[in-house]
Amino acid sequence: MIVDHPKIETHYCYRCPFGLQSPSCRIRCATELQKKIDRIGARYVSSFIAEPIIGSAGGAIVAPPEYWPIVRDICTKNDILLIADEVMTGCGRAGKNFCVDYWNVKPDIIATAKGLAACYYPVGATLVTQEVANAFATGSGVFAHSHTFNGMPAASAAVSAVMDFYVKNDLCGNAWNMGKTIEEKYKARIESCSIVGDMRGKGLMWGIEFVKNKTTKEPFKREENIATRFRTFCLERGFTVYPGSGMIDGLNGDNIIVGPPLIINKDELEFLFDKLVEALNDFATKAGGR
Repeated sequence: MIVDHPKIETHYCYRCPFGLQSPSCRIRCATELQKKIDRIGARYVSSFIAEPIIGSAGGAIVAPPEYWPIVRDICTKNDILLIADEVMTGCGRAGKNFCVDYWNVKPDIIATAKGLAACYYPVGATLVTQEVANAFATGSGVFAHSHTFNGMPAASAAVSAVMDFYVKNDLCGNAWNMGKTIEEKYKARIESCSIVGDMRGKGLMWGIEFVKNKTTKEPFKREENIATRFRTFCLERGFTVYPGSGMIDGLNGDNIIVGPPLIINKDELEFLFDKLVEALNDFATKAGGR
């Protein structure tokens, strides 16, 4: 587990690692995958894994719309498995059953958890195509990768109940509709705040990146702990956000993720985001962004 695996640059458009801009960049962050495979040798690469929307490691960084279709084509061409890490983005969080549905991409494997049982029970699942399943069925006949609580009846019951509620109340559709409200009514207002460099997301998963200087995108100093301090600032006002840091270079960069419950209605959403906008502007006067 501590072996260093090959990686490619991520789809971080706000701070493109290649200094390019979409779409003139021709989605280099995706096409670099083929170059990496060629360098290593396709026969030595089993799979490519990524989050459709980067969660806590980046603050809801959304892939360009062309990214996942390009990656899917590259993996298919090289006979490499495509694995979508949908632990955070799956089960309706991003406004689709699975986030890859936005781009009509079918991964070979999807890892999911979190919303799968809505925290009523700790549970995760690995979803595979029939082709992947057949590799086990026609090989050893067993999938020997289980743990103490594998197949736990209580977990299965929780998932079943949650999914029934999810479908009956169209929580995925609600997340999509609430996401449109956020994008249309609040995105511009939040990005106008003096310490906000970028707001990105889909459905009910949105990230806000803090910067000291909006023009240069200069981050705050690490020791200022802007994201954590802002979370405390929000708690004092009756709500909370998810703070993150280090997404620029492993050390610098501050962001928060806002992830309301999938059952939230429009009135509740507007109440929350009105408070968020107010908190951002009040905090900005103390943080000294420009």
